[in-house]
Amino acid sequence: MERNINAEATTRASVAGARRVLSDHPSSLVTRGFRSHADGPREFVTNLATSVGSGAAVEQRVTVAIGVPVPDDAGFLVTIAWQPTGHRRLIPSFTGVLSIVALGVQSRLTLRGAYRVPLGPAGRFGDRVIGHRLATRSVQELLDGIARRLEVEAAHQGAPMLPPPAGPDSGSVIRSENYIG
Repeated sequence: MERNINAEATTRASVAGARRVLSDHPSSLVTRGFRSHADGPREFVTNLATSVGSGAAVEQRVTVAIGVPVPDDAGFLVTIAWQPTGHRRLIPSFTGVLSIVALGVQSRLTLRGAYRVPLGPAGRFGDRVIGHRLATRSVQELLDGIARRLEVEAAHQGAPMLPPPAGPDSGSVIRSENYIG
């Protein structure tokens, strides 16, 4: 059984800067601390982690495959997929498309795809109870990380950055750890 999943994030990296990073250095967006190639030059082994609350996290080692960016009407698309490096019958795999389009003073990243629910009927039950929420959180955390790393990599490569949004919600307000609201 497969379940659809979607996530969105924004970045100050321009569409052109993001495309350059995804074309030239795709591993910088998904690897954390190591860059191990799997079967091809656009496949990488990394760990995907999802926080489950109270400081705990679920982590799995996966092979991530990132396609070559393809132009789209307002930006570009790139395929992205991952599968566990071990326990393939026990851990979900994912196949989807990452799109990046200009959105005013930011670029919007959208990840749409589907994951395979493992373990047959027991897996479907677990997915309904908590698995889908964990998968959604995992994909959102991955996309948020990609958005942040896109900014860093694009700036490192000298790509132009989009200006910060104007107004009080620009993210320039520093809040304490105790901020509520």
